[in-house]
Amino acid sequence: AVSGVLLVLLKQARRSISEQFSSLAQLVTDSNGALVVLKFLNQDLSAAMDPQDAPPVLPGLFRTAASGPDAPPSWLACATLRLVGVLYLLCKDSPERVRKYLIHYKAPFILRRLHRIENAQMQRLVLKLLKKQVRYLPRKWKQANMKAISAIYSLVPMSPLEDWLLNEPLGDTSTEGPTQADIRAANVEYNSSLLEHISSSVGVPGAPNGAGASAAAAA
Repeated sequence: AVSGVLLVLLKQARRSISEQFSSLAQLVTDSNGALVVLKFLNQDLSAAMDPQDAPPVLPGLFRTAASGPDAPPSWLACATLRLVGVLYLLCKDSPERVRKYLIHYKAPFILRRLHRIENAQMQRLVLKLLKKQVRYLPRKWKQANMKAISAIYSLVPMSPLEDWLLNEPLGDTSTEGPTQADIRAANVEYNSSLLEHISSSVGVPGAPNGAGASAAAAA
C-alpha cells in the first residue's frame, strides 16, 4: 500500500502542478528514496511476479480479499511494479539523478534481471528506465546488451530526433538541464511563496490583511 500511495501522489502531482511534483520528488530523493527502491529491487523477485498486470492502486486496495480468477497479484508483485514506476518518475526528467543513483549504483544490472520476468508491464517500465541510462553506459555494455536495446526501439515510444543512443562523449553536464541544487532552490522559493500566500489568505477576523498575515506567520 505504501508503494501504491507514493506512486499515486507522484502521478497526481505531475498531472496537476509541476512545482508540487518537483518538490515531492526532491523530498523523496533527499530522503534516499531512490536508494531504498534500488535496494529492494536488488533481490530475486522472479518467483513473486505474476504474468498478469497489477491493478490500479486505489481499486486494487478493495480487491485484496478476492479469490479465484478475480484475485489480484501478490502484494510483493504489486509493490515491485509500483516501486519501479516510482523510480522512473523520480529519474525521468533529471539526468543528474540518473547518473547519481542509477548509473553509480549499478542499476542497469538490477533492471536487466527484472527484464527477464515474464510480465509485460514490468518489462515496459524496465525498458523505459534503461533508455534513460543507455547514453551514460560504455560501448562494451551496449554491445553485450543489444537485445535490450532492440527491445527499447520496439516497445518504448520515442521521438525520431532523440539522441539516447549516442556513443560520443557527453558535453558539459550543465547543458543537460537544471541541477539538483537548482531544483532544490526553486522548490524552496515555491514553498516559501505558497506559505506566504496561505498565510495572507488566513486572516484574523476583523483585522486587516497585513495583520492577518502576520498573525498566521507567527502561529
